[in-house]
Amino acid sequence: MPIVTDPRQNHHGWWGTVVDATPSSNGNSDVVHVFLKTFREAHYVSQGTSVRLEELGDTAAQALERLQKNGLSSTVLKMIEDDLANLKAPKVKIHHIVGINDGETTPLARMHNLVTEVCFNNDHWLNSAGEIGQKSIIEGRKLPSLKDRVAATK
Repeated sequence: MPIVTDPRQNHHGWWGTVVDATPSSNGNSDVVHVFLKTFREAHYVSQGTSVRLEELGDTAAQALERLQKNGLSSTVLKMIEDDLANLKAPKVKIHHIVGINDGETTPLARMHNLVTEVCFNNDHWLNSAGEIGQKSIIEGRKLPSLKDRVAATK
């Protein structure tokens, strides 16, 4: 399963990067795999989180067209489009997270996900955190939740 490598949480972003957990399946190493934050939980996944992805395309335009057909609001689509302008990779594959596998996620990442979720949902924290992308976080709270969540197993 793919693993989140950079969730872009310090200044909230609408995309992050992932790598495949099995290096031999990464194929072309100069391709950057990007995930878009189209579900609520995607906004607070941390580095080390195991995710299930659905491919959206090789360009921002392809991805945005698919997301528009899926009913994502024009406000969110515009925020994603604006943030993708910060992506400086020559070759990309764009995905979105459709599941989180807690059983394959590192324990530290699971704990960080919980802490980040609490902050994400806390207005007091959000209003005192400085400029970290509050408008994006508020919009991210309105997104639907993921339905695919595999629990941690012991």
